[in-house]
Amino acid sequence: MPYRAAPALAAEHSDKITIVQLHVDESPRTAAEYDVRSIPTLNVDRNGRVVKTVIGAEPRSALEQEPAGVPEVTGP
Repeated sequence: MPYRAAPALAAEHSDKITIVQLHVDESPRTAAEYDVRSIPTLNVDRNGRVVKTVIGAEPRSALEQEPAGVPEVTGP
């Protein structure tokens, strides 16, 4: 998994976030729907809408910071 920190982050913040992994070779239509063109791609969704896309691997410290343009998740 390119985002090796993702499972730990999901476990630590399970009341706030859900992390899913998409296998683009197995689900090419879904990958196209979310405009996944490079691996790894991290889409941040809010209310079913992509609000931020990060392409390329990021260290855990970067994933834990509030992404630009995405409101911080502070409650359930």
